[in-house]
Amino acid sequence: MALSQTRLGANRRSLAAAIGAGILVPGGPVLPTRRLVVGGSRIQLPSTAIAASAANVGQQYVQFVGFHPGDGPQVLQGGWMNSYSAAGQITATGNPITVEVSGYYCNGVYTPVKIGGATSRTLASGETVAHDRVTIPNAPAGTPIFAETISLVASGDKFPYVGVPYGVNAALGEGYAASNASRAANAGTKPSAGSPVGGPFGLSFFFMERPVSEWRASALKRNDSIGQGASVGIMYYDARGCVGFFGQALDRAAAGSRRFWDVGMFGESMLATQPKNSSKSDLEWVKEVCDLVGQVPFAEIWDQLGHNDMSQGTLSAVLLLPPNDRTGSEGLLGCDELAG
Repeated sequence: MALSQTRLGANRRSLAAAIGAGILVPGGPVLPTRRLVVGGSRIQLPSTAIAASAANVGQQYVQFVGFHPGDGPQVLQGGWMNSYSAAGQITATGNPITVEVSGYYCNGVYTPVKIGGATSRTLASGETVAHDRVTIPNAPAGTPIFAETISLVASGDKFPYVGVPYGVNAALGEGYAASNASRAANAGTKPSAGSPVGGPFGLSFFFMERPVSEWRASALKRNDSIGQGASVGIMYYDARGCVGFFGQALDRAAAGSRRFWDVGMFGESMLATQPKNSSKSDLEWVKEVCDLVGQVPFAEIWDQLGHNDMSQGTLSAVLLLPPNDRTGSEGLLGCDELAG
């Protein structure tokens, strides 16, 4: 049905007002229809570092990171940190570590990735890197996606590892192997679940390029040990890889699954948002990752803080949810990226 002259005139005035206010710029960029979002709720930052013995300098970790949406090929981007989070403070390991090979397994297909155009990359102490974006083939919805990291350190040097409650889990299909030399030749051959030496070294962030509408369902989750899952049975994984009551509940919110990137750690506190000495805070590191990938992959930041009552043998927790403000994450992190 044709618009009336009155309606056409109102539309023209609205358009002119938007241009005059700078909301619309003739010939300006078109807002994207797709963007990076949190790819799954499994990722947890390394919690400590351990020295490698001569028998475990070469490691291969196949890490469950999320599920395939099943609506076509998917663009993925993840990365590693050569540091670890100690009560919200990011601490460098003190030595280099080499990511020799990395790739993704999904539906029986292995897709290798590159880092800055190269198949391997040595991370300096404290450095964080993101691999180049890679496209994996389509697969049935709900098919698990696994990230493989084959790494190498010198004997006696430390590697950051993701310990309990996010260690290797055979029930999720994860695998791990270690040896006294490089395991690069094993790329694309998924190992069976093994016993990690201390814990595995894998991705510290994992994002997926999805329709802009899914950005609102992505969140950054900061918490102490209560929200991390350590106080409610650290080995109680659910089918989606989430640990603890908070993680499992948020992943099944009434409004739909809320994928979250968990950067919380035991001993976390509001003071941990500020750097101490020469270290950086977890939020400073998150901003570094956002700058690396060029986007803020989450729309909200969830904070959970609690306390333990030793006299009563109980614990309590408070979950702080932000208002539904689409610019909240960029504003808090001080990022310049425009939310689509």
